[in-house]
Amino acid sequence: MQLTNARQKVLRQLQSRQGRKKGGYVVCEGWHVCGEAVQAAPEWIEFGVVSEAAAAELWCGAESDFPVHVVTEAEFAEFAQTETPQGVLLVLRRPEPAAASVEVPFFLVLDRIADPGNLGSVLRSCHAVGLRQVFATAGTTDAWGAKAMRAGMGAQFHVALSIFDDVLAVRDWLATVADCDIWLTSPHAGIDCFDDAFALAGNVLVMGNEAAGTGNVEGARHVNIPMPGTAESLNVAQATTVLLFEAVRRGIL
Repeated sequence: MQLTNARQKVLRQLQSRQGRKKGGYVVCEGWHVCGEAVQAAPEWIEFGVVSEAAAAELWCGAESDFPVHVVTEAEFAEFAQTETPQGVLLVLRRPEPAAASVEVPFFLVLDRIADPGNLGSVLRSCHAVGLRQVFATAGTTDAWGAKAMRAGMGAQFHVALSIFDDVLAVRDWLATVADCDIWLTSPHAGIDCFDDAFALAGNVLVMGNEAAGTGNVEGARHVNIPMPGTAESLNVAQATTVLLFEAVRRGIL
């Protein structure tokens, strides 16, 4: 099926975050991520684009519920958002932020995470441990951007993301529905995360911005990951993964 001018325009708009927000679409690329979309959220898919080389391996053909356009390798490279494209992408209707829910083992808050690779990796770890909802503050990078999607490996289709203005807004919302303690992560201050005094179940865990860390929240406590070496800190995605699997070890997840 020939790719129309209107859909070519959509693909070009999706090269930028502003274009993704304005157009109401997002793009996922690569066999694995597209496969996750087909399995987990087929109703979101608007259309697919594949290169001529990839068309022979296509997991969805004439029987798919959405149109698939076959283009030349050069044309696909123009629309791709990866340096070494695999020849397959899907355009999806941009999902709305998820409604906040208290039906979680604990409340993971991502506070202004700036790097899309970090955000995608955090969501991938959440998917791995079975945490189905995450909260993010305004200023957190776009979870549906190309780099975040690649790092998440399809986790965005399995982990709901709710957006709040800031950590205080999360606290104020929780005050109306639950009685929670707030834990702010810190490179060195506070309680060792492997100490039983770190009460995570039913409470709030805030992972801070890569450079600025977490903001101050009155009454919050601090928790750290012990580092016997001389590194200043862990990458936020690494730190989140350690804490998520500590929750698994405790049987919280």
